[in-house]
Amino acid sequence: MNTQIFDPVEVDYEYFLDHLDEQDLFYEKSRALPTTIKACLFGTSLPSKVQSLADRFGFTEKQSALLSRLIRKVFVAEVFIGDLIRELKDQLDLPQSKAQEQPSFLLRR
Repeated sequence: MNTQIFDPVEVDYEYFLDHLDEQDLFYEKSRALPTTIKACLFGTSLPSKVQSLADRFGFTEKQSALLSRLIRKVFVAEVFIGDLIRELKDQLDLPQSKAQEQPSFLLRR
């Protein structure tokens, strides 16, 4: 499995090569983040947390990449954190109970 899919910043590396305007917008939004939030998004521990979560719940590569994208979108305020459970349920095609476990698992570690 490609480990790049677990990194919310790197998951769309190849896509961004052909969509520089979207890449620029992401980096513009990320530069405006508070230092602690930016450190979390760009830090080395987030990809391992995403991978642990994906392994724990048996996500496919596609689901893992979608999870990484969703996390990135929450960090840069493209998705409201209050909608995270619904987004997890809809985008990853998860039952409600599994979707509710995801955010707490990420925050615990």
